[in-house]
Amino acid sequence: MKNALWIGAATVMLASCGGLQAPLGNPDALPKTTAIAQAKNSALLYVANPGNADVLEFSYPGGQLVNTLTGISTPAGECTSKKSKGNWWVVASGSSQVLEYAHGGTTPLSSLSISPAGPSDCSIDPKTGNLAVTILASQDVEIFDHAKGTGKLYTDGLQDTYNGGYDGSGNLFVDGYNSASQIEFLELPKGGKSFETITLNQSFSFPGSIRWDGTYLAILDPGAGTIYQFTISGKKGTKAGSTTLDGVGNPTGFWIQKNIVAVADLGRQDVAIWNYPAGGSPILTITTDINLPDDVTISVGK
Repeated sequence: MKNALWIGAATVMLASCGGLQAPLGNPDALPKTTAIAQAKNSALLYVANPGNADVLEFSYPGGQLVNTLTGISTPAGECTSKKSKGNWWVVASGSSQVLEYAHGGTTPLSSLSISPAGPSDCSIDPKTGNLAVTILASQDVEIFDHAKGTGKLYTDGLQDTYNGGYDGSGNLFVDGYNSASQIEFLELPKGGKSFETITLNQSFSFPGSIRWDGTYLAILDPGAGTIYQFTISGKKGTKAGSTTLDGVGNPTGFWIQKNIVAVADLGRQDVAIWNYPAGGSPILTITTDINLPDDVTISVGK
């Protein structure tokens, strides 16, 4: 999973997080059958929930649990894109697969097999629909043309590749630890055949999730509880801003949807939503059935 090194310490972290923030609003106000019917015509928030070996489906922005997708072996990274017509993907790390679901669907539309063991995160190229999967302990990233068929391995040279994310132009960025146990950021340029090292003018405590916010490359620093925005030029990334997430414990994955950001928090065992890029205090906290959350994505339907 995306932050596997932290799972062993989950109990210790939970003991020091000061309790869970009470959910805002009343996400359980509607009968579940009503919520499911409404959810199929609205956005849905999916939470990879490896603590219970499932993916939780919540109405968005209401935050009511409307479905639980089971039978997913160690769900980890999740991804979708504006051109996916509501379809979304989840990495089943325990079975070395990536599963594709339809918006509101309950069974996979397709399953892609990852060549090396230990897939961690995924991202969809908004230009081509290609699916990139980062892999722990393999020094490779696997890319599937149009999210189908057999993937092609691209060597990145990292000891462990944690997270990946495409920008709006089809360039792929990944992070992880190199052989010297240092955090490193790399780019596979659109149409390129090899990764290049990117130097950022900001230090990080741990490899964090990477997303495109429509203007900047957004990268989470889990230890700082902050999402940093970067402009990339050549082999350098320059910090353009930051979003501080007040009250987080140990955030793992995040998803930006217009002017909000949803964050999975391993330490607090919840998913919270903030205004983006303002940050500050969360505007909604969801705790229902969440156990060691790893990542989130939002499907907006067709």
